Formats: sequence, structure tokens, C-alpha cells
Amino acid sequence: MKDLFSLTNKKVLITGSAQGIGFLLAKGLAEQGADIIINDIIDDRAQHATSQLRDAGFVADACAFDVTNGQAVNNAIADIEENIGAIDVLINNAGIQRRHPFTEFPENEWDAVIDVNQKSVFLVSQAVSRFMVKRQRGKIINICSMQSELGRDTITPYTASKGAVKMLTLVCALNLRVITFRSMALRRVISKLT
Repeated sequence: MKDLFSLTNKKVLITGSAQGIGFLLAKGLAEQGADIIINDIIDDRAQHATSQLRDAGFVADACAFDVTNGQAVNNAIADIEENIGAIDVLINNAGIQRRHPFTEFPENEWDAVIDVNQKSVFLVSQAVSRFMVKRQRGKIINICSMQSELGRDTITPYTASKGAVKMLTLVCALNLRVITFRSMALRRVISKLT
């Protein structure tokens, strides 16, 4: 198969990547040379997925943490940066689905879907971007859904969360662009003064 691109030695963190779409993303990016960081809330699952990638000859590390807990996210990202290496690419993939009629949707299940699908994107992106901005490089990819555009019965919080992720992505891109440009301008001024 012809190489479409190379991610050789690029560290890629994928949330919710111990199984499903996340694991397929991890495998595909590993095939392009990426060093994969597998995330799951359950350590055994993260370790198992990591072992599968390593057994196939790829570079992979496991990092289990709860993407909906701000302190856990901040601690995990700092640990990855210090002990595994700089995160070049973040893919916010973690997501869950719950189905109930709108009038019967339990509040706790609404909260769970919003937390995993939407809040985690904010928390992990914020933590990772702090390091990326200092380096002035990095990529953040958020997994959205057709449901960000289309309503569907029984999946109200899923649709709401994916619509919010779409808008969060636009606003994050704008904010990080402004921060990066300001930082670059400040560096130019400092270099002229010294």
C-alpha cells in the first residue's frame, strides 16, 4: 500500500482508544509511523490494546485516566509530557451513547453522555494545548458526528454533545490561533530588544 503520509516519531494521544473506532484509528496511525498513546478509563483495557499494538511491531504506551475529571486529565497529560514525550497530535475520540425517549431520559445518563462526549473534549484539549502553545506546534482533532447536524429521536444528549463539539472545535481553533500569533509577535519583539 502506498504511504499517504508519514507520522514517524510523532506521538499521538487518542482518547477512548482501547477498543472500537479509537483502536482502529490507533492501528491506522501506527501503520504510518506514529507512536501511539492509548487512553481508556480502565487500565486493563488500555494495557491490552497497547500490547496488541506492540505485538504487531508498533510503538505504543498506555495511559489510563478519566477524561471527564479535570484534575485526572491535567495530571495524566503532565505525566505523558514528562515521561513519554511531547504530544504532537491529540485525537478526542472518547464517546458514549445512551438511548431513551426524550420525555423519559434520565438526568444521570444525560450527564454521562455530555461529560464523556463534550466536557472531555474541552478538558483534554485545554490540558494538551497548554503544552502545544509553548512549543508552537501540534494538532488537535475532535471526532464529531453526522448527528451534530441531524436530529434523531432517542439520542438527545448525543446529538446535543456532538453539535457542541463542532462549535467548540471552531472556537478552540480561533482562540489557539490568536494565542499563538500573540506569542510569536511577543517573541519577535523580545528578540529585537536583546
